[in-house]
Amino acid sequence: MLNKIYRISLSFLVLSSSILFADDGNGGKAGAFQRVGIGARAKALGGTFTGIADDNTAIFYNPSGIAFSEKKQITAYHNFMDVDRFQNFIAYSQKLPPTAAIGFAWLYSGTDNIDKRSSTGQHLGFASATNHEFIFSFANRIGEKFALGINVKYILETLPLRSSGTDQAREGTIALDASMTFKPIENLTIGLLARDLKADIGWKIDDYSRPASADGNIPIGVRAGASYKFSWVTLASDIEDYTSSDPIWHHGMEINYIEMIPLRVGLKDDVFTFGFGINYDLTEKVKVRFDYAYDDEDVGLRANQLFSVKLFF
Repeated sequence: MLNKIYRISLSFLVLSSSILFADDGNGGKAGAFQRVGIGARAKALGGTFTGIADDNTAIFYNPSGIAFSEKKQITAYHNFMDVDRFQNFIAYSQKLPPTAAIGFAWLYSGTDNIDKRSSTGQHLGFASATNHEFIFSFANRIGEKFALGINVKYILETLPLRSSGTDQAREGTIALDASMTFKPIENLTIGLLARDLKADIGWKIDDYSRPASADGNIPIGVRAGASYKFSWVTLASDIEDYTSSDPIWHHGMEINYIEMIPLRVGLKDDVFTFGFGINYDLTEKVKVRFDYAYDDEDVGLRANQLFSVKLFF
């Protein structure tokens, strides 16, 4: 009886966590935490970045973009979310002369402070559900206008295993992304990404982790995007489509009238976003950029505040 109660409770937890991390029609599907998007700059631009891909946030949106980067880059990102959710991302990339580049990234998100209680209502402590995505990226430029990229990823989800104790149920899978970047004319960039090819988390009912009808397949996603620079204004749009939901549109505009402080606005379908950056030269060869974004998502009681810091050296 206790196991049955726990299975029902944990199934509700999994479903709730998935919905909270993906309000785009994929909330009930595995790997939902990936589909929230990352990066304060990209999020301020409405989540569009596939057709921009000009810093190492491209590891997530379009890994082929890192082939055009000349400098080493380190990125750290945090999303201040409500309802005890959190999201963090760190990344490193560098050029491999003459035409290639590699990158490494870790996406870490989850839900904390889940109240654990017995069938009689006794408080048993607090639990957490966490999600990890470890990414290795490789990209290669073919000529001056075209690049291909791949991600090899390990996706890991953890859930509390029992109604008491600290044991965790863990399931993981390997997934692949493939992307391309094309710059047919000056100032125009086109990007394409196929995400999560043949990925299946594979939760089992014996672990009390999901109901028997749960689908562990991570939906395959496709993103296409383009950006164009008009002097000090960049316009960008992405379309994102998964096998399990309707397409999502992302639109953004970045204004670099004051190069030190770029301003950004965007739309994710009908959700408004905005933000800004601060560029600063630490030395002649080392630069740092701070980014902020306001994301008025549909989930939660308040908007999310997102911050990134990026080092170029």
